[in-house]
Amino acid sequence: MYWVSSSQHQGPFVLAVVDCTGHGVPGAMLSLLVSNSLERIFAKSTADEPTTALKSLDYFMRTGLNQDLNDSESNDGCDAAMVRIHKDKNILEYAGAKIDLFRVDSQSKLHRYKSNRISLGYKDQDAMEILPTNEIHYDAGDLFVIVTDGLTDQPGGNDHGQPVSFGYRRLADIILEHKEKDCQVIAAELRSSFQNWQGSQARRDDVTVVLFKL
Repeated sequence: MYWVSSSQHQGPFVLAVVDCTGHGVPGAMLSLLVSNSLERIFAKSTADEPTTALKSLDYFMRTGLNQDLNDSESNDGCDAAMVRIHKDKNILEYAGAKIDLFRVDSQSKLHRYKSNRISLGYKDQDAMEILPTNEIHYDAGDLFVIVTDGLTDQPGGNDHGQPVSFGYRRLADIILEHKEKDCQVIAAELRSSFQNWQGSQARRDDVTVVLFKL
């Protein structure tokens, strides 16, 4: 799922991309919990930086599913990427939990901002470590891309008869090849490449891709 803060807030706005445990009804219920939690976190303002917001989301996931109790049977969670954008300053702040952020700058250089390798929620997980917030100074027209692992982990193609994952290298190649185009066109090219790569292989996971230029 993706979530965007209310346009009624003054100052920066927030975008979150979240990959919840499960599929179908269980996945939908977790997505609803995440959406409601984000509404609580940013109910009055977007003052919380991405690191703080992710820590709050981790807390709401645990308590919302009663996973903070010793006898809880639930053990679910999510991965997330969160960005806060200051358009008046050309600054984007990012923090992630197992979902990275990609950027193509004005010099056509691809940057990958790596997330912390820890998920949010989950019963048996240790207390969440402090996630660093990346402050990115961008130029007008820079391209940003966020994808869930349903895209990069999807097997397909043919490598000596064995299916291999779509991977980050293919994602990067497509982004760089079409970087000058509108985001809708880039998304369509990525979808086509992904479907061709998947071929006859079964879809293994939900896929979310968010692209935007600032």
